[in-house]
Amino acid sequence: MNHREYADDIVATSIWEFKKQKPWTENGGLICDYVDLPILSVLAVRGKSDKTVEQLVRDTKQLALSHLCGEEWCNNTQGLAAYAALKWYAWKFFEKYGEQESAEIYKSVHEAWQSAFQCKYSCDITNEKVRGQIIELLKSAQDAENKAVLKWQSDGL
Repeated sequence: MNHREYADDIVATSIWEFKKQKPWTENGGLICDYVDLPILSVLAVRGKSDKTVEQLVRDTKQLALSHLCGEEWCNNTQGLAAYAALKWYAWKFFEKYGEQESAEIYKSVHEAWQSAFQCKYSCDITNEKVRGQIIELLKSAQDAENKAVLKWQSDGL
């Protein structure tokens, strides 16, 4: 059984805490199992669930909302790099399913995080101006995320 068409929807599973990887993958409408010992953290897609697109999007928004409200998916994130990847994934997911407003929010968040990450590693962060730039980028990302929280909460999530 070939499930390559689902690869984009599960690309970010390695970011999550081990015990949340399977539920996260299945939240996206896929059915999966551990290939070998669960300790190896290897999931194999076995098929597609019968979730509707609307349910997939709603479940993903609920998961993103939980994250934005402080319920972290992983205690050991890799700092800016992990967060930038997470934001890219959310942007592409919402874009794929026609959720334009959510996609635009996450695109701006991703770009701000990515710029902050690049600045951190390519600029002199002992320079106050550079630190100020990073702070402004992260504040703009936070403002966009707050917009998503308010929208999704007003939508009843």
